[in-house]
Amino acid sequence: ATKIQQPLPAYPSGPISYQIIYNPPGPALTSMTIATLKISSPITINNVNGNEFSMIISKNGLYEFKYTAQSGLVCKMTAGVTWIDCQAPVITVDSCGANAFSSDKIISFYKYGGSCVNHALINDVPFESGKKVCEEGAYKIELTDTAGNLSTKDFIIDRTSPEIIGIEDKMTYKNDVSINFSDKLSGIQSAALNGATILPGSVVSENGNYTLVVTDFAGNTATRSFSIQKG
Repeated sequence: ATKIQQPLPAYPSGPISYQIIYNPPGPALTSMTIATLKISSPITINNVNGNEFSMIISKNGLYEFKYTAQSGLVCKMTAGVTWIDCQAPVITVDSCGANAFSSDKIISFYKYGGSCVNHALINDVPFESGKKVCEEGAYKIELTDTAGNLSTKDFIIDRTSPEIIGIEDKMTYKNDVSINFSDKLSGIQSAALNGATILPGSVVSENGNYTLVVTDFAGNTATRSFSIQKG
């Protein structure tokens, strides 16, 4: 006669009792929680034997504590989380991806994921979505939502042209000319002499007519035209 094997119980030599504790526990939204399994009899998880095991959870879903019972059978207990909001607030500066500008900008923000923005700072001063920023300078935006997610964005308003040092416009020089330039706010994006890229500190020595165009990251430009005539 064929012997029919009876199904094994779920936890043949498993814990007598257990509980899963969450910190923070919900239902208030949070960006992460720690699920801790506490049991009355030792089990083994990842080759560690004990009565308490924890995992960090940063996304909603079901998570398994897989363990080996004293009988050698691999079993599991499931933790379920529904109160995670891991989506940081979204910052827009006139819906533009750049971070340096030469004009006024509107700063906006919005939030997905269930929680809401509870702190919005620009250079450490509170502001509301839709704020218009006009003054030149460097700015840092920091947003925090009620779940603890943080967003930051840096941007610059720069209306000042780069500085070209030591070259006068429409000047004729009888010696070599050193090319130097700088920009205090947004920085130099490009510099071209007669259309060819040139680096600061370069020396022009050949006779001829030249035009230097320097552009910063906000789009401001400075131009100098000059010539060299050596005897």
